[in-house]
Amino acid sequence: MKFTFSSFGLALFLLLANIEPSWAFKIEPISRTFTPSGSNATQSYELISDKSEPEAVEMSVVKRAIDLDGKESYEPADDDFLIYPPQIILKPNTRQTVRVTWLGDPNPQQEIAYRLVSRQVPINLKKPEIGKPNRPTGKVDLLLTYMGSLYVRPTDVQSKVVVDSVIVQKNDKGKPTIALILENQGSARASLKNFSLNLTSDGKTIVLKPDQLQEISSKVILAKNKRRFVFPYPTDLPQGNVTATFDYTP
Repeated sequence: MKFTFSSFGLALFLLLANIEPSWAFKIEPISRTFTPSGSNATQSYELISDKSEPEAVEMSVVKRAIDLDGKESYEPADDDFLIYPPQIILKPNTRQTVRVTWLGDPNPQQEIAYRLVSRQVPINLKKPEIGKPNRPTGKVDLLLTYMGSLYVRPTDVQSKVVVDSVIVQKNDKGKPTIALILENQGSARASLKNFSLNLTSDGKTIVLKPDQLQEISSKVILAKNKRRFVFPYPTDLPQGNVTATFDYTP
């Protein structure tokens, strides 16, 4: 088994300190798309435990926003969904079904993005042993939180990604870079997997594909949102004023 230094150090620390990691549950699927009405307005998830002890898990939903540089922020969305059950005692080596129902607008004008949060709750579920004194130990629970993607998507929505702006700037090492702002003018999220970026300077045009733009590839732009991407100035593009077009296939 290959260890990085950080993972090996963590494993060694846990062993020496007698710390028990508490990350032995997962949720499936990690991403779902709901409809605002009809049968797909309610969907099921499974919490899965492969641990030898019970775990307490709390479920909630938060509304998701992504700023220009890709940083996510959240706000409570408890009134938008019904989660049953919202708190679970997950028994060892079992599966627990959780049902989530959309309670919001049955006719939203665009897709809405959320996070389904599955959080371990620090609760002692062990029965105390009679006759044994309470002694301090080196055990520490490392609590786990999953944040799955949840979208509420009405019919007849689609993404539309265009170039908002493109500028040439220097990074902190004085090297030229391109700062590209893309705008999703559409009503559904855009997952940037199939695209070509056309850059023109001094009469020459080059075409860049996803495998050449890891800074952009597979990133998400939510409906009616913008994202800024900064990447090195292409060596085969003449220096000068740069214009850009973006061809995207959902």
